[in-house]
Amino acid sequence: MTTKMKLGIGTFFFAMLLVCLVFIPAVSAQENIKTSDNPSELEQGLINELNSNTNNLSTESVITNYIQINKNKIPKIDDNRIRATLGSSNERSYKLNNGDTITFTSGDLFSITGVTAEPLEKAVSTVSTNGYSRTPTLKAWHDFYSWNGKIRIYSLYTRGYFEYNGKKVKNHYIDSWYKRGFCSVWQVSQWEEGGTDQGTTAQIYGRGEFYVTINIGVGEVVVQDTYNRIWLTCDKKGKWAGYYSESKS
Repeated sequence: MTTKMKLGIGTFFFAMLLVCLVFIPAVSAQENIKTSDNPSELEQGLINELNSNTNNLSTESVITNYIQINKNKIPKIDDNRIRATLGSSNERSYKLNNGDTITFTSGDLFSITGVTAEPLEKAVSTVSTNGYSRTPTLKAWHDFYSWNGKIRIYSLYTRGYFEYNGKKVKNHYIDSWYKRGFCSVWQVSQWEEGGTDQGTTAQIYGRGEFYVTINIGVGEVVVQDTYNRIWLTCDKKGKWAGYYSESKS
């Protein structure tokens, strides 16, 4: 029988090193974006690189190249920075030129959230036969990154489209999934996905509990445990958006 236990803060630093720096901060929903604090010089440099991606590189490639070039400027891991990450005491979010949102913490982690709309196929009309208009196929995504270690930690996605007529809106869920990064030590339980209609609003979502454990003889010790949710929403007039939220389990 496997035993799960919460790990005390006194031994957390050791556990962090064992799992390749894959821990994530407790961040609030994207509706509560904090923009009052200015980014650090290192953070502003990354924002500038992402905003001036003239070579159309992938976001991950831009981040990897920037961290490699500036690796001597990145603070080394220490106990204070790890605790700051856990507490998420200084979370700051900024809009990028392409509409994505980048969020930094006072620790070693940051994330990027965005929504992409696929062009409608020529055979697909914006107005369906039942009198409803439809949105493009939408994909909301959220990527976790680390300044140290193996860069991308993991990502969440959800995809679908909506039909609306000014009075009601209907979801057309397609799929939701998650993708591990280089250190695939994260485990996922209670994963749920689908769509809901509430008359004048509708959602398409993916959500689940993400956690990491280590074996220390008496059983498995849970060293990080968070509930992650990614979702798309649309109202009766066809206004759509994508969001991400995380809470400690």
